[in-house]
Amino acid sequence: MTGYASWYGKEYHGRKTSSGEIYDMYALTAAHRTLHLGSEVKVTNLENGRTVDVRINDRGPFIEDRVIDLSYSAAKAIGMLNQGTARVRLDLLKIPTGSDSAGYLIQAGSFLMYENALQLKNTLERTCSPVFIETAETNERKYHRVRIGPIKDKDAAAAIISKLKKQNINSYLMKAD
Repeated sequence: MTGYASWYGKEYHGRKTSSGEIYDMYALTAAHRTLHLGSEVKVTNLENGRTVDVRINDRGPFIEDRVIDLSYSAAKAIGMLNQGTARVRLDLLKIPTGSDSAGYLIQAGSFLMYENALQLKNTLERTCSPVFIETAETNERKYHRVRIGPIKDKDAAAAIISKLKKQNINSYLMKAD
């Protein structure tokens, strides 16, 4: 997802967020309209290439052309404090496990090279949502897994797998924790 990011700071510091946490402007957090609370997102400033990983703990932004509201520290990390907004790309790194994300996930691929995972993710986003890349490390290697979901209904997930099979994408269904 691409669009504009804004940031919020001192005026909200110490207030309760949508997740129930107290907002800490010095933490690497953000507000998003629809991502599961607890999701982790890589935010790339498209103007300077700087990135920051944030955890979604609040809802917003409430201005139509914005896709994410960053904490003060997150905005500082990608160099957008002075401008107030920046054009960004969001890459979903991880969705939370547990009751908030109950349902199913589809794993559509696992790659050693992040670029290959990103290429599949971009292809899948034309017909599926949400698609994300989850990185897992073993003692020897780092894998970039392309996943779709969570999907609440097992039949809907099976239909997506069938559609992927017709595109020669081998995938499998897994229960979201």
